[in-house]
Amino acid sequence: VDVMVRKMYKDSFFKENLNIDESQINNFIFYVEDKGLSSTMLEKGNELDLIEFLIKKSEEFKSQD
Repeated sequence: VDVMVRKMYKDSFFKENLNIDESQINNFIFYVEDKGLSSTMLEKGNELDLIEFLIKKSEEFKSQD
């Protein structure tokens, strides 16, 4: 799943839209995998749900520091 996410979104997406530092992108992807990211979310037609999920989880991820 992490490889699929990396192919779908460039680093700039994580930095600009989710405010995730470049050095933390891989950690964030593993975090969202642990928190319920599934391959179903990565299927065509689920983009809005995926982005909504990533935004919500990015806030949780950043608040745990």
